[in-house]
Amino acid sequence: MKKNTANSQTSHKKKKIYQKWEFWTIIVLSLCAFSYLIFRPSSKPAVPHKEAEKSLKLNDHKKVTDSKSVKKAMEEVEEQIGYDLGYSKKEIMKRLTRDKKFSSDVAEEAIKKSKINWNKQALIKAEQLIEHGGISKRELYTNLKTASLYGFTESEAQYAVDHLKVNWNKQALNAAKDSIRNGDDSKEYLRLKLRKYSKFRNSEVQYAMDHLTSEDVNWNQQALKNAKNNLKYGPHSKTNLLEDLSSDSKGFTKEEAQYAVDNLTDVNWGEQALREARSKLKYDTYSKQKLIEELSDESTGYTQEEAQYAVDHLSIDWSEMVVKAAKSYKSYGYDNDELREALVDRDKFTPEQVDAVLNGI
Repeated sequence: MKKNTANSQTSHKKKKIYQKWEFWTIIVLSLCAFSYLIFRPSSKPAVPHKEAEKSLKLNDHKKVTDSKSVKKAMEEVEEQIGYDLGYSKKEIMKRLTRDKKFSSDVAEEAIKKSKINWNKQALIKAEQLIEHGGISKRELYTNLKTASLYGFTESEAQYAVDHLKVNWNKQALNAAKDSIRNGDDSKEYLRLKLRKYSKFRNSEVQYAMDHLTSEDVNWNQQALKNAKNNLKYGPHSKTNLLEDLSSDSKGFTKEEAQYAVDNLTDVNWGEQALREARSKLKYDTYSKQKLIEELSDESTGYTQEEAQYAVDHLSIDWSEMVVKAAKSYKSYGYDNDELREALVDRDKFTPEQVDAVLNGI
């Protein structure tokens, strides 16, 4: 009886976890799942052997083609640089890619491999610009680094101006001579132009002004050229032209201005007054008398004779002027008495001209 009890206790003794069949079932299933995840076939279809080989050949061909393109682009770079015209990297890049001759990548690679000294190129361009005429150091530097002009970097432009063998005083003198030859500047305006617009230093400007000879410039003739140019663009009285030439904006002396107007031998001042009168009549209505007064006042400066010449040579119906003036006043609510007073006293129409049109308005 005791023996049976002992056997029963042994059979019901608790098993360890690894002795259970469920444990090993889980282990086996986990290993299978893990193996599937690791070794499962790719969802991407395998590239057939022939297609893979073809793809490799295409890549190799592209490399060869690109290599040939870069080599050809490098030859183009060497040719452009060989002209000794002083091209910046930006300019060479533009020339290589113009009309899609080379791609940007190919052009960039060709320029990189060509190993160009861009400082030297900037210096070549600077030397060319100096030869063409008077230019200041500051203006030259600005032009070299301006993208729309030459496109050098700031450091390349600075290298160029620092390594130029040039006399900047003589550049200022050359600039002054060019301005005189091609323009009508006074001495004072030329001084301003060299300093403010051409960016020469004060000492360089002074050198230029001090070294202009009588063969280089006649200031009286400059004033005469300026006067003639003024008359091309608009009418002037003799008095008005004198004031304009000797103003601060023009800078001629009174003697130079007087020389100019005295030597305008082919100018008819009456015709100038006539041009002025026509210009005024485009924008306003005038009576004959009012127009004479307007032309001969201080601001316009024509003589009475010149003003009279102008109104006598106008092809105009003065009665139409009265009608236009009267309608203008009417639009502001003038009654007939106020209208008559304005037309006669203010606008200088004759009473007969006014009476002739009042009843018809």
